[in-house]
Amino acid sequence: MEEQKPNGNQIENQTRDLAKVQIRKQTEEYTGSQKQKHTENHKEEASVEQGYTAREWIKNHIDTKQVLSLIVAVVAAFLGGLMVAAIVGEVRYKRFYSKPYITFESDNMQVFHLSKEVPTLEYSVGEKKWQTLKTQNVVFGGEHGKLLLRGNSELGTSGATVLFSTDAEVVCVGDIRTLVDYNNYNNTTTSKASFEHLFNNCKQLVIAPELPPKRMAEGCYYGMFAGCTSLKAAPELPAEKLCYSCYSEMFSGCTSLEYAPKLPAKELAEWCYAYMFSNCTSLKEGPELPAMDLANGCYKNMFSDCVSLKAAPELPAQNLSPWCYANMFFNCVSMEKAPELPSKCLVDNCYSNMFSGCTSVTQITMSATSSDAAYLLDNWIEGISPKGTFRKNKDAQWQNEGVVPDGWEVVLVELH
Repeated sequence: MEEQKPNGNQIENQTRDLAKVQIRKQTEEYTGSQKQKHTENHKEEASVEQGYTAREWIKNHIDTKQVLSLIVAVVAAFLGGLMVAAIVGEVRYKRFYSKPYITFESDNMQVFHLSKEVPTLEYSVGEKKWQTLKTQNVVFGGEHGKLLLRGNSELGTSGATVLFSTDAEVVCVGDIRTLVDYNNYNNTTTSKASFEHLFNNCKQLVIAPELPPKRMAEGCYYGMFAGCTSLKAAPELPAEKLCYSCYSEMFSGCTSLEYAPKLPAKELAEWCYAYMFSNCTSLKEGPELPAMDLANGCYKNMFSDCVSLKAAPELPAQNLSPWCYANMFFNCVSMEKAPELPSKCLVDNCYSNMFSGCTSVTQITMSATSSDAAYLLDNWIEGISPKGTFRKNKDAQWQNEGVVPDGWEVVLVELH
């Protein structure tokens, strides 16, 4: 079958149709691009128009001077507030914390009471105004805040005792001299100030205040913390020259006290350390005792009934006095070795009952040579361990009876 070829009219018509399609396509592409441009131009115009309108609105409705004035006022108020707060803080600090006032703290409410009035003493609770302290009850602790004390009492607290009404634990910090002269506490004299029995039987006290005075009055700290069964740490005692009975019974009955403070004093006085740590049942070790010349009764009963004491301090003194070591380690049942006794000359009752009841002691070394030792050592080893070693000066002139415990081995040694 012979293929039919298109005639002229058909070719013309096809060419015209293709041209129409191409023209339509180009027209649509052009129109679309123009619409897009128009849209973008419209957005730009709209954006410009809106920006112009906002600026016009600000210009017409807001006074920029007033805005600047308001900003300045706000900033000034803020800075002024900071300045006022700083000034108030500085005033509060100077008023309550610029000096180490005696300060009582407790996590829970506590009630403070002083057994008798001490002239010039003042108190403040929760950073409020200072008031005269007499014998009234003062609530502090918990939400009430800290209790601060200060004074200008040359005689200290003169035997007044602090009492607490609840079981809440109490921490006491500060410098004891701020009760003597709080304005000049660093340079004040404490030679007449006494704090005898100040915290006696305060079972709530867990931390004690600072006691920096180096000059003291007679009996100044007598029984100060006696019976404070919750006290675990003793304050430092820097005095090097002591007074009559100044530390007597100071920590007696402090059953939670494990370690004694350093005792640097070399110049002792009568009864200065007597009963100082007696019945401190948790005390494990005694402090160094550097004094070489002793006073009457200076160490009497110092560690009596310290049932946990294992290590006794060295006793280097050469010059003894009556009753100086009497009952010093009475009933120290945990102590195994007695300190050496270097003095060659004994005096009346110097070692009386010194190691009585020390059931664990198995060794004693004594340098004494005087022939009347037995007369001077009244019951000094009564109730001691039934067996042990007694190291005796080979130059000693005394007899063993009444001096060496029965059943003990005697070893002669050269002692200087």
